Amino acid sequence: MRILIPLMTLLAQPALAHPGHIAEVAGHGHWIALGAIGLAAVVGALGARKRAKEKAETAPDQEADAEPSAA
Repeated sequence: MRILIPLMTLLAQPALAHPGHIAEVAGHGHWIALGAIGLAAVVGALGARKRAKEKAETAPDQEADAEPSAA
């Protein structure tokens, strides 16, 4: 039993799914799930873009604040 646990731990692989055959296998209800996944990806990308823009806008302010305190 002591040999099996490390062996199974090393051989374990994640169950990876892909949306390749959703239309063939799953039926119409899964198109909604596929749309939700796509919508989540778009919302995440927009959020990341907004966060990067806000970070770029606040970066010059932080540099200006840091200069007087360093002197």
